[in-house]
Amino acid sequence: MPSNVKAAFRRELNLARAAEMAGDYALAKRHLERGHILGQQSYLTHMESHYRMFRLARKLSDAKEARGQLVRLIGAGPFHLAGWVPIGNTGGADVSPTLPMPI
Repeated sequence: MPSNVKAAFRRELNLARAAEMAGDYALAKRHLERGHILGQQSYLTHMESHYRMFRLARKLSDAKEARGQLVRLIGAGPFHLAGWVPIGNTGGADVSPTLPMPI
């Protein structure tokens, strides 16, 4: 992953953490989705973004989102390692995990 993309990924996850700490969970989710888009080309950052989405869903007692993130944590690995990543997908449980989206 190019260093500028990795830096942007880290910035989004840090902004998500700050928003979560401030109690702005909608903003935290938006930053995690942006981080997912940036990080989905690298296996580790892709998994990290889904893990952070899972943690936020658990914190909010959002069972649907938490289940969706568990499915993505399990399923995204094999798809990613096979070279298939839906570019632009925001990674949330409210969208199909196989749907490419405009960036």
